[in-house]
Amino acid sequence: FNSSWNASGQIPERAVDNGMIGWFGSLDASEGGSTSRTNLQFLHHVDLSDGTIVNSEFYLSYYTFNLFSDFTFQLNDPDNWDEINQKEKRMLGGGHVDLSNTFYVGDRMWRWAGGAGFRYDDIRDIALYHARKREIIGTYSLGDIGQSNLFGYAGVEINLGNWMINPSVRVDWFHFNYAEKTAAEYTDPGVGQAFVSPKLNIIYNPSNTVQLYAKGGRGFHSNDARVVVVRDGKDVIPETWGADLGIHWKPVPTVMLNAACWYLHMNQEFVYVGDEAVVEPSGKSRRLGLDVGLRWEFLKNFYFQADYTYSNARMTEEPSGADYIPLAPVNTLLAGLTYKTDRFSAGVHCRWLGNRPANEDYSLTAKGYCITDINASYTIGKLTFGAAVENLFDVKWREAQFATETMIPGDDAPVTDICFTPGTPFALRGFVSYRF
Repeated sequence: FNSSWNASGQIPERAVDNGMIGWFGSLDASEGGSTSRTNLQFLHHVDLSDGTIVNSEFYLSYYTFNLFSDFTFQLNDPDNWDEINQKEKRMLGGGHVDLSNTFYVGDRMWRWAGGAGFRYDDIRDIALYHARKREIIGTYSLGDIGQSNLFGYAGVEINLGNWMINPSVRVDWFHFNYAEKTAAEYTDPGVGQAFVSPKLNIIYNPSNTVQLYAKGGRGFHSNDARVVVVRDGKDVIPETWGADLGIHWKPVPTVMLNAACWYLHMNQEFVYVGDEAVVEPSGKSRRLGLDVGLRWEFLKNFYFQADYTYSNARMTEEPSGADYIPLAPVNTLLAGLTYKTDRFSAGVHCRWLGNRPANEDYSLTAKGYCITDINASYTIGKLTFGAAVENLFDVKWREAQFATETMIPGDDAPVTDICFTPGTPFALRGFVSYRF
């Protein structure tokens, strides 16, 4: 896979409002980049004579990334502007072997599963440069990363008739190395940590139309090797705790309903600051929410589906009113209508994201949107012809939004407002596929 592009990143809201640039305009026309990935994968499946199933996967991947961005414009360097170049070359490899089998306890069939695996990332010349029109004029950071992960897990499904209890545990070991090439001397001692993640799922089926479940467990938040090493191993892999309580219900054969309430606590919330090449620890957080879904075949071959989510996300170590988690979604909705036969299918789908806080005190708002797409396809033998319209009503929407301190031509002082990436406008595409 290979891709390159010339496109603006985030543009300030005020630059569009005052007519300095258009909705799809740019303040720094040299933004853009390129990326590539080459993958090699090996999969193996075997059924042993005792009924044990063994699945294995091994992979190797080479990845490159080269991105030019300008988030703050004239804030730090009014003459050369603040364009940055993020760059890396990465070779990663890994694999895992998973085993499972069934056995009987009395007349009930139980199931066990287990496995182990590894992954290693070798990242060379991970860099943050100061650039001007894609020419490097300074170096902020440059280094090499080596990151290892070994893991294993085991679990069992205990069948008690209407009840199924599934305890399991996963063990991870991480090791991080980072060598900063701009430092006067090599100081990377390497940092490692093991982590145990217990899980428990309980499912109850009082009838063939209702299923109740409760799920809970401990996990961890991923981290950045540069932060782990520089902070002397503090918060190497911060823990998280989560729980779900839900129901699946089929009141009639053509309707499926599901609902769940959930909770997530994180010991450390991380925010990536791209223009400074650091991941900032922001303290503890908690999230709780509600998910609701509907699947309904209201006429033969006509299907309606909808999924709504609500979540409340807060930092737990900040005062009330200054504890919002920037950009954390509050309300989302996916809904669609589909008609499908053996040869023909067509559908209309909407996705809605409500307004959400753009900063910690919610003084800035990341505006929501509602986008409608339609599609249709027809199959003749092994050929399928199709077409899709994205953003049917050509809505102006913001795909990415951030509260950012910037300076642009005409500013007398830095301004913190919304910077955004405009979303895709009305687009029509067609396709032909052949199956063999």
